[in-house]
Amino acid sequence: MKRLFCFAIILVLFVSILSISQAQGESGYDELLNVFNKTNSNFESYSINGHVELSNKFLEFEEMKSIINKLNIIYGINSSDLEYVQTEQEGFRQVYTHTGNGQGENVSVIVQSQLSENVEETHIIVDIRSNEVYKSIVNNYKKMKDVLSEYSSLVDIYTCISGSFDGKIEDEQYDIIASDIFSKLSANESERAEDENFISLTGYTKKIKEHITYAGKKVNLNVSVRYSDYEDKTYIYIGTPLIALEY
Repeated sequence: MKRLFCFAIILVLFVSILSISQAQGESGYDELLNVFNKTNSNFESYSINGHVELSNKFLEFEEMKSIINKLNIIYGINSSDLEYVQTEQEGFRQVYTHTGNGQGENVSVIVQSQLSENVEETHIIVDIRSNEVYKSIVNNYKKMKDVLSEYSSLVDIYTCISGSFDGKIEDEQYDIIASDIFSKLSANESERAEDENFISLTGYTKKIKEHITYAGKKVNLNVSVRYSDYEDKTYIYIGTPLIALEY
């Protein structure tokens, strides 16, 4: 439980320092899928992480479970299949569930309520991961966005899809692969980091309809290519607005 609580707090702190710009229309996530398919890499996994904050709310456990049930139901999980993990301390309540939906996707939901010095707030954190299927990523994003928007107009969602090639690619291919993904998405590069077995590009594309402001710049695309000596694989990660996971 300590690890889950730390993850939730880290995510909340991370998104709190970024300003989100919401745009109308389609998300553009289908563009990410199209570009990923063109890399011809082997699919490894995808993740969608969502968060909203409810100000001036310190919820009872039944209210928290109702939110968790609603989020699980949209991903094909019945409330009767859920095992609720409850934690309660002075001024703090948390309910957590983690369940597979039978479609190769694991759904985790955390609802935290805090009360301190007359300040009440509740955080809803949703995490969807799969290493079996990925074409549902666009629909799953929309479901998450629609439900979380019922609780707050400010919804933070981070998505990442990863693939791999067997073995180590040539050194010059790291930049070529990452830059080609940026080119196909008509993205402008704003920042890069690289070493012998790793490259990461961050930037902005109009093809994705939402962005964050990071270091004074619009950002909604993060691409990384790295080699794992332990697994003897070269991994590709495509994330929006940033890659919000360890890799």
